[in-house]
Amino acid sequence: MFDNLRTTSRREPIPDYQKRGFQKPKDEGPRMENNRKPPYPKKYEKSKPERNADERPPIRCFGCNEPGVIRAKCPRCSPQGTNETARFGNIQLHSCTDESPQVAVLRARVNGIFGTVCADTGASHSIAGEQLYKLMQEGGADFKSKTLKMSLADGQKMAREVRTTCVTVELGGRKFPVTLIALPDASNNRTLLGADFLKQSGVVLNMKE
Repeated sequence: MFDNLRTTSRREPIPDYQKRGFQKPKDEGPRMENNRKPPYPKKYEKSKPERNADERPPIRCFGCNEPGVIRAKCPRCSPQGTNETARFGNIQLHSCTDESPQVAVLRARVNGIFGTVCADTGASHSIAGEQLYKLMQEGGADFKSKTLKMSLADGQKMAREVRTTCVTVELGGRKFPVTLIALPDASNNRTLLGADFLKQSGVVLNMKE
């Protein structure tokens, strides 16, 4: 009796064709799952009518409303340079007045030669004028030739052949030794006492406004 129960309680083996459906798939590597939700469908789409070339608004300048051009190429709002040459008129001056800048003029003696000299704070060295240079040559002053790099008032720098000599300047009862620089090719230039003389003599210039 128990044998019969045991045999009947045993489960029958599952056929092979049914087991195949429960087999584990072979490992084919990692798979990427797309968890993104699909986009919601649009409720409605407006259909835009296509415009023909004839229906488009004409091009006009934004500044002056000139048809057919944009503002960047408009001849009125953005005039282009012309090739016209400049014209000059003739001007005739019958009289002209000019206010010359104030210059400090000093009465001094240079090697015993009495005259007027200009105090120039913008000059680093003292310069002998044309007349003083000729008088000193006639008096037998000892000049030495030298090449000096000079910076002009307009900023140009140039090397020039100059002649130098040591003189005695008498001013206000006091005597000061000064090295003068003479420019042989200069004409109608003044005698300047530069910053080297002003520093040595202690002269203070009080210019009126």
